[in-house]
Amino acid sequence: PEFAKLLDAGQVALPIDMPIGLEIVASEQLTNPAEAKTSKPVYLDNIQAGKTVPIESPEKESINSYLEFIYPNQVETQIRAKQSVTEIKRQFSVQDSWSDTKIVEGIQKVSLDRPKFLQRKGLSATEKGTAMHTVMQSLPLSHEPDDKELTDFLEELVAKEILSPEQKESITYSEIQAFFRTKLGRLINENLQQVEREIPFSYHLPASVIYPEAETEERVLIQGVIDCMLEEADGVTLIDYKTDRIGSHFPNGWLEAEPVLKKRYEVQMHLYQKAVEAITKKPVKHIYLYFFDGAHVCQLETEE
Repeated sequence: PEFAKLLDAGQVALPIDMPIGLEIVASEQLTNPAEAKTSKPVYLDNIQAGKTVPIESPEKESINSYLEFIYPNQVETQIRAKQSVTEIKRQFSVQDSWSDTKIVEGIQKVSLDRPKFLQRKGLSATEKGTAMHTVMQSLPLSHEPDDKELTDFLEELVAKEILSPEQKESITYSEIQAFFRTKLGRLINENLQQVEREIPFSYHLPASVIYPEAETEERVLIQGVIDCMLEEADGVTLIDYKTDRIGSHFPNGWLEAEPVLKKRYEVQMHLYQKAVEAITKKPVKHIYLYFFDGAHVCQLETEE
């Protein structure tokens, strides 16, 4: 109070731009003994006096309500603000006898070189797939390359340290050459000026698209990379390369594999469709998956 008198003010405005005020309050104003006084527990007094006491505390219900509290918006706690399309695809995957049944949420895999003792065992399927995508990202698309052209091209990638020697050896020439003989290879060859490759994107969409059970207006940022896109005046064609092994996983071949693979990748490709249509302001006309194992072209229905 004496300090307030010296300043001749009950409230002091600090000489700064921030809207902060300092109010001086006397200590006796902070606590009111009459209000702070609480009823003294009588349990011990009753026991000492030989009186009966209630079996249950009158506070039992209140305490239980705190201990058993369930957050009403539990679903929203599972929604991540940013997610990759690959993670979302995994989340919606149809599980089968050869696919992983684990979904790791909220943890992004760190890409590191494997230890030397593991590298001796050869490349993993994921590493081989990465190598094939790297080749298709920069391989000239004007014509089908022969073996010598592919060898020279791969050696150049190794020299630039884009591929490792082990990754180079994992590339099957015939699988790349077969692509140029498919209708997708011909389509790209005829429209080279409209072709774009390895297009990264970020796109906001309602969380309810990924989490249908969530009743929220929150939005989620998804990120992905489109392998190949052909943009024409009347719309866009999406092409995604796949390195799944068909022969070793499907005894009855492509007839058995096609419906399973369509189901596996439709969520991913429909998210790509949404993003591309929002960014280009053009409709996606066609969606194709290309499987290098067997040179299979798989067309997916576009989502309306």
